[in-house]
Amino acid sequence: MSGYPGDAPDDPRPADPRDLERVRAAAQAPGVFLVVNALLGLVVLGLLSGPLVFDPDAMVAFFKGQVAKQPPGPERQELEQKVAEFEAALNQDRDGYVRQNALLLGGGAALDLLAAAGGVALARVSGYRLAMAGTLVSLVPFATGCCVTGIPFGLWGLIVLARPETKAAFAARRTAGPPADPDAHYLR
Repeated sequence: MSGYPGDAPDDPRPADPRDLERVRAAAQAPGVFLVVNALLGLVVLGLLSGPLVFDPDAMVAFFKGQVAKQPPGPERQELEQKVAEFEAALNQDRDGYVRQNALLLGGGAALDLLAAAGGVALARVSGYRLAMAGTLVSLVPFATGCCVTGIPFGLWGLIVLARPETKAAFAARRTAGPPADPDAHYLR
């Protein structure tokens, strides 16, 4: 067996349940952190969608208020000019601005959802490719979570997924199918 989940195992015996539990315990924490980080990213994107997509005028008003708090001088005049230029550009092509921001935030939300699904797959030890995709997406800065928070969790998940026993557990879980009695492990 080469260690990849798609390969047929060399040993036809079923995997030891204790090994599966050890892998599940090792994969649980990074999977949960990937999900939490992705949910944090969805919250941040939801908060950003207000001023960037639904009410850009509120963002202009916020900028004007911040500039008004600055002491008089050339820096304040420069900031006032920049805010006026931004407002003119926004009023000239409001639909394009809103559409661009909606696409960017929608893409970020899709990456966050992929990371969350990958985290669930990692924590459940089912769906190796989905777990790997979610882990790799989390490694990209600014793709999930807030700024670079996904990088440590993505690295942790990648390390767990690269272990041979984890690959074997994913393969055993895929080929084993559901248990005959789903409550059997509770009745011991």
